[in-house]
Amino acid sequence: MVSGFNHNFSYKGHTYHVQTEDSGLPRARITTLLYRAGSILARETTDYTNISTATDLPSKVEHMMREQHRSMLKNLKDGAFDGKIAQLSSPANVGAELGSPRGVEAHKTATSETLSAGPTPSEAVSVSEWRAGPLEDKVKKYLDAGR
Repeated sequence: MVSGFNHNFSYKGHTYHVQTEDSGLPRARITTLLYRAGSILARETTDYTNISTATDLPSKVEHMMREQHRSMLKNLKDGAFDGKIAQLSSPANVGAELGSPRGVEAHKTATSETLSAGPTPSEAVSVSEWRAGPLEDKVKKYLDAGR
């Protein structure tokens, strides 16, 4: 019995991953997922409990898996997920995926104080302060301040 199928598929300049798996008995479900950059764009699940006692179950399940996997790939190729892809690709959603740029700027402003005596473990260090000087000095300063 085949445990699953995995394919990477290039579409409109991006790589998508299609994965189909059989959960096996007693769950008796086939699940196909469409991913882009780790995000699930689509999911299709088929329950096959109605044929779970069939004598040729492994071949039937494999056939169902192949068809469901092909269907997901075809739907992607035919543009069925273009709306969802456009939402995922919008600047607002890219910011949400990677962390809001406004939130990053607010964090930088809140932590940009210059710490004259060196940071304690509970104090934030600004990015510019962290980038200045050898790493060993920064680690030593941090550890010494926590004593």
